[in-house]
Amino acid sequence: MEKFHFYATSVAEFHVDADLKRLLKFMDKQGFEYSLWYVPADINSNYEIEGYKPKVKGAVFLGKFQPK
Repeated sequence: MEKFHFYATSVAEFHVDADLKRLLKFMDKQGFEYSLWYVPADINSNYEIEGYKPKVKGAVFLGKFQPK
């Protein structure tokens, strides 16, 4: 299992994936601006989301993105 994953959220939904390209493709299809984080935890781990941000020690905000 991967020890990290990526978390993306928009006004419509959130999505997680260990494969960054697959996650970006999914979020771009949704058509909304989204925020992206690197989360240093297994994708199956349980953690809280506060203010649309993952509450995981070491999580890194990677930026906001517009769909292609």
